[in-house]
Amino acid sequence: MVKKVVYTNSGKIVAESIDTRQNDQVYIDRMVSRGFPDAVVIDSNDFPENTEYNQAWTLSGSTISVDMTKARTMHRDLLRNKRTGHFSETDTLLLETFSQKKGLEEIKTRQQYLRNITEDPAIDAAETPSELSAITIEPWDTKPVAKVLGDDIVLFTKENDPESSTTSKSYKRKSRLTF
Repeated sequence: MVKKVVYTNSGKIVAESIDTRQNDQVYIDRMVSRGFPDAVVIDSNDFPENTEYNQAWTLSGSTISVDMTKARTMHRDLLRNKRTGHFSETDTLLLETFSQKKGLEEIKTRQQYLRNITEDPAIDAAETPSELSAITIEPWDTKPVAKVLGDDIVLFTKENDPESSTTSKSYKRKSRLTF
């Protein structure tokens, strides 16, 4: 059994492992004398399972719980950071296929999905950190594949179409764009 002395410092939970051979009160008294009056000793098995949102932990007596409002904010920030790479992918395709209406609509739909991801109602409905962690940016299954061939931009079948292969020389041409 691993025990930790737990206290708050500047609004954040701090946990330090302790020597279990010593009396718990020794550690509590030491932390109180250092200016941490809420210090308690907690068994490490009593910590929240999901540590991804440890910055949202709160200490109430000898119980650590997750402030889900803070955890939701943290998760929205995480999704915002992750979607940046997805936007650059759609921006590149948008530039390559700007005059192909079908490709444009798929790209616009994907970009709107990325913009809306942080407003997903499932984030507000999540009651546990595990439910929050399950909300991710879905892969783009219908991503168009565009290739520049000489002066032309050609939009090929989608990546998940078995007739299309990015390793094959025989691309199935969907449209030919000229400028």
